Amino acid sequence: MVATTTIRDALLQNPMMIDVQAQRNDLTVVLVGIGSLEPPPLLLSSGDHRTR
Repeated sequence: MVATTTIRDALLQNPMMIDVQAQRNDLTVVLVGIGSLEPPPLLLSSGDHRTR
């Protein structure tokens, strides 16, 4: 839920959201959060993480 249709429309145009929307029918579990935590050193060293 968002406060306005303007916010909703902006989110739906976000490239990451477009990717999620395209895959949502295949999802069995969804984890949603606001903000981020620093990835642990092992994850950083593996290169298996997203960066901005």
